[in-house]
Order: sequence, then structure tokens, then C-alpha cells
Amino acid sequence: AYTMYATFLRIHSANFVSLAGFSVPIFVAIFGSIFLQETLTVNLISSGLIILLGVYLFYQEELANLMRERTKIKKI
Repeated sequence: AYTMYATFLRIHSANFVSLAGFSVPIFVAIFGSIFLQETLTVNLISSGLIILLGVYLFYQEELANLMRERTKIKKI
């Protein structure tokens, strides 16, 4: 996990990486549902969507910059 964290820090800002950590409980719930047959409630799904929307809105500019960089790399 630390290697992946360090790799993400090379690509994104520390703020984005730490804020994206809020999405971890969402993936835990999804994997718990798949592998442990836990139930996904409406509250859990809606709160997960709100978290993902918040991460997206907060870092919309950084995501746009990342897309511009990827476009430049593809053109080269």
C-alpha cells in the first residue's frame, strides 16, 4: 500500500491523494458485498456517491490538468 501511495504522490498532489483516501470505505463495502455476501444498503450506496462526488468536485481542476498532460503524452 505504501508503494502505491508513493507512486500516486508522484502523479497527484498530496491533498488529492489524502482526500481520495475517503473512497477506501466505499471499496471495502463493495468487496465485502462480493466476497462476504454483506448487504449494500441504500444509505451506504448514497453516502458513497456523495463522497465520490465531493472528491470529484473538490479536485475538478487537478483532474482536468491530468487529462491535458495525458493528451500531450499521446500526441508526442
